[in-house]
Amino acid sequence: TEIRAETLDALAASSPSALEELLTILDGRPLLRGPWVDMDEEAWRLVGESDQVIGQYARGNDTFETIVGEPPTGIVRLDPDATPETLTLLRTAGATTVLTTDAQLSTRTLSQPATRPFQLLDSNGVAITALRTDAALHETLHHDDPELAAYRAIAELTALAEESDSDVGVLLDLDELNPAALDVLL
Repeated sequence: TEIRAETLDALAASSPSALEELLTILDGRPLLRGPWVDMDEEAWRLVGESDQVIGQYARGNDTFETIVGEPPTGIVRLDPDATPETLTLLRTAGATTVLTTDAQLSTRTLSQPATRPFQLLDSNGVAITALRTDAALHETLHHDDPELAAYRAIAELTALAEESDSDVGVLLDLDELNPAALDVLL
């Protein structure tokens, strides 16, 4: 689950009951690691302000621990302009895994199944685990008839599970999905 530390802090200050409601919804869900405010890590790195990025991630982490009572995961969503140098910076800020999209990957990487983790190399040649959103499933769920789309997605996921000889995972970007289709799917 992705939620900004600044949002939690603002709710704590302005609406404790809304914060309690949100914490109830989030209970037990892993939270993505993020900076205090949304930022373009690569842009800050390019202007020599990597310390700002690390500081914002530390502040975000502290806020999660204080308000939620546990630290966020080591999972970070990559910005579209991320580079191997960005991966090094994110690793320094505590990232262990990154979420990415097809547009950010090479053709060679895209040949790997979207349902399995893979490795990206940072600027030091150190591998970091990466997961990519399932573009095919997104396309299936993007349809004028949300119920038809959801049932088709269920059929595709069932076939995938039957054909696989190991565990598979599907990463969806909820900001990009038709909520009605997702509701039927779930």
